[in-house]
Amino acid sequence: YLKRSLAKTSRFEIVSDGATFKEFVVRDKKDDVATLVEAAAQHGFFVGPGLGQFYPQLDDCFLVAVTEKRTKADIDRLVQV
Repeated sequence: YLKRSLAKTSRFEIVSDGATFKEFVVRDKKDDVATLVEAAAQHGFFVGPGLGQFYPQLDDCFLVAVTEKRTKADIDRLVQV
C-alpha cells in the first residue's frame, strides 16, 4: 500500500517495479533526501537511510521499510509528511 501511495505522488518514483517484501527504494524527484528523512523523523517515522552515502548513483534515493505494525492511517500520514 505504501509503495503504491508514494508512486501516485508527483514527487516520488519507485526505483524498481519488481516484487518487494518489506522494503524498497524511493527516488525523490526534488533531490532533497536529507530534508525528507529529517521531516519524517520529526513526525515519528524513521525512513532512510539516504542511499547516496553507500551508492553515489542513488544520491537522490532513500530506503523505506514497512511492517504489519503500521496501520493504513500511519501510512497515509507518512505519505503526507
